[in-house]
Amino acid sequence: MKNERDFRGALVGISGLSALGYLIHTFIPDTPLLIGLFFVLIGITVYGWMLFISQAIRIALLTTIYVLIFFLLQLMHLRHPLYTLLLLTFIISLEVIHRKR
Repeated sequence: MKNERDFRGALVGISGLSALGYLIHTFIPDTPLLIGLFFVLIGITVYGWMLFISQAIRIALLTTIYVLIFFLLQLMHLRHPLYTLLLLTFIISLEVIHRKR
């Protein structure tokens, strides 16, 4: 039997990517509402693509959390590579904890 991929994740990813492109091209992110909408669209896009690529909800959620926290750190001007390294080790440790269960 062939393992068929579910294209709903790709559809969500493409829709999120086009909405994100429209938001970035049209509006200046100067209000908290637009910044929040940006983060929501980034989360939807990353979740959709990772769900399509990995076909595992846990990996898609962990990757989405990683990307959202990374962009939140960038928004707060915490750009030192150590923050990214700490975030990566945190996500890897979460994966190891949940894999052992």
